[in-house]
Amino acid sequence: MPVDRIARLYEGLTLKERAVLAFSYLTELNVQEVDRILATVPRKVYRMLDDEHTRWADGLRSMALFFGMEHWRFQARSLAASGFLMHMYNKPDVSEEEDESVGVCFDAWGVWETRLMTMDVALEAVCAKHKVDVAAIRRYCDIEGPYRALGPGAVDPKLLDEMTTAYDGLLQGWK
Repeated sequence: MPVDRIARLYEGLTLKERAVLAFSYLTELNVQEVDRILATVPRKVYRMLDDEHTRWADGLRSMALFFGMEHWRFQARSLAASGFLMHMYNKPDVSEEEDESVGVCFDAWGVWETRLMTMDVALEAVCAKHKVDVAAIRRYCDIEGPYRALGPGAVDPKLLDEMTTAYDGLLQGWK
């Protein structure tokens, strides 16, 4: 009967403590312990909005949050690379080692610009497919208009497919 003793221990925890512990076990892929914890969580009956509406609303938020997080992460890296390039451009004497760093940094800048442009095109494609106002997604993320490249880069077709699939999956709840 060790399961009963363990379950009784879980019942002594607050709901927050159980959620934190279940999350920890989930990251360890310990499904048995997660199930034991969930079995001790009280069940309730709710009256709620239609499930389909709720799934789409959650999907819109998930897609927007992912888009915003990735946009600002890539934007920060792009700005860091361009800032370094501007610093080196204004430096009067550049060593051979620094000159090599400039080339690597310029390539990195192109990578981040490509990702920013590609993710924006992917967002527009998914929004058009599902008749979602792309401006509303950008507003939610505090992003103005379509991305305009500051430096080198072009839309990457392979990355475009990956990002379109990811956004579509987030929007539809990975059906």
